[in-house]
Amino acid sequence: MKWKVEHLKKTVPLLLAHGEAAELVTEVAGRVYSTRVSYLLQRDTAIPFTNPAAKIPIIVREIRPDDFPVIVSERPIRLPALESGLKTCHVATTENNDICYMQWPDRLVAKRID
Repeated sequence: MKWKVEHLKKTVPLLLAHGEAAELVTEVAGRVYSTRVSYLLQRDTAIPFTNPAAKIPIIVREIRPDDFPVIVSERPIRLPALESGLKTCHVATTENNDICYMQWPDRLVAKRID
């Protein structure tokens, strides 16, 4: 996802308000020059897969707009992605509806750009 000025106008003040100036500097520096290696979760969907038992009961569902405030309070840097209108993000929630994991499918976001 490419950052736009309107995204930064919303995200930067949120990061600063949440005391995450260091994360902001790290993110900007990482975009200017990066040797970072990223790992993606991937599997062949043509091969049948049996889900392992979760250590806690979870429910996997599509993200909803009412999830945004919870996610942004923890990770303000996610705001532009959430507001972009991507409908492919899924979250895993506990029985109390606490979000414990979120992921976009790799077929849409794992395109490597060198």
